[in-house]
Amino acid sequence: MNCEICGVKDVDLSILLPIKKEDGSLNTMACLKCAEESDAYCMDHERPHTGFSDSDETACLACVEQAVFRNRFDAAGIFAKIRKSLNPDHLNRLQEWARVLSEAIDDTLEACVLRALTTKAVRLDIDIDEMVAQVAESHSIDQILPETVFA
Repeated sequence: MNCEICGVKDVDLSILLPIKKEDGSLNTMACLKCAEESDAYCMDHERPHTGFSDSDETACLACVEQAVFRNRFDAAGIFAKIRKSLNPDHLNRLQEWARVLSEAIDDTLEACVLRALTTKAVRLDIDIDEMVAQVAESHSIDQILPETVFA
């Protein structure tokens, strides 16, 4: 394989990075050096980030899960704060999404909402409290669960 970033040919190790190409795909082959220098690679976990089709943002899922674990005991309080701030339509959408996901992955509704908030916070490189405040101020879940989730 060839590195699509620096052009080195026949690299020993190719890493697939979620860097959006002109055609919209999220698969860029990189050599280890280019991967490690990329914002789409986590040096702490030595792995590429996950890409998202709704933006150019990426996130290390191991970092997301670490943050969810750190904030797990606050999940009910975070969910309550979000629940109070949302308009009824958004609250119903969030609860239905969380219900389906919680059954699929055998986790609580609160943990599923925390994971959605945390994933977006990691993608934006902001603190979870700031993400909660943004959702509460907007009275909307659109920034953590795009409309396409419900289409």
